[in-house]
Amino acid sequence: MSRPDPLTRTIRDIPTELRLGADDGMPTDCVASFDNLRVVPKAYLV
Repeated sequence: MSRPDPLTRTIRDIPTELRLGADDGMPTDCVASFDNLRVVPKAYLV
């Protein structure tokens, strides 16, 4: 099983977000959102 975390450029400055940027290899500032986590089988990931 794996837990993909959705990324978004909508930064809300809430405790359940992890900011990412150029130092993390992202082309623009964004956040990983941990509000609605789901676990999916790795076979579903492309």
